[in-house]
Amino acid sequence: LVTLSQSMLIGAAAGLMITLLLSLTMGRQLIKQLRNLTRAAMEMSKGNLDQQVNIKGDDEVAILAREFNRMCQELQNTYAELTASNETIKAQAEAMQELSLRDELTGLHNRRYFNQQFRLMHHQAMRYGDPLTLALGDIDHFKLINDRYSHQIGDAVLRQLAQLMQEEVRESDVLARY
Repeated sequence: LVTLSQSMLIGAAAGLMITLLLSLTMGRQLIKQLRNLTRAAMEMSKGNLDQQVNIKGDDEVAILAREFNRMCQELQNTYAELTASNETIKAQAEAMQELSLRDELTGLHNRRYFNQQFRLMHHQAMRYGDPLTLALGDIDHFKLINDRYSHQIGDAVLRQLAQLMQEEVRESDVLARY
């Protein structure tokens, strides 16, 4: 009976030791996996979206890691799409701004741009006492060109005239179709 008691006590102690060793080993592994997930989450919170956690298995931590990796990938894709979309919108806004200040036919600045620039130049000339020159031009009897040769020919004349004038003005000058 004593031998049986001692054997059971030794068996229980051995079982307890094995359980303790397994618990420590599995606990260390679990803590390591959770630290990896925590580190990756902290990097993401700093803006580094390129995070992937390597955890193998089918336990809850591995499932969590797979979902974390999937969410990181989705965030990266969404961020890339938003960045591309923002660049497109920025380019379109710049193009729209330019179109709003240019005459479609001649490519010269339009009346809106002229009015903005003239106000600014006039204000600066008055403030500093500098001279300011304004020259206006008109094509006499232009309606006859349109009527006799067509509006397409009239448009070509306007484009050609605009090109000739652009070649003759300085960069600091404002040339606009009023």
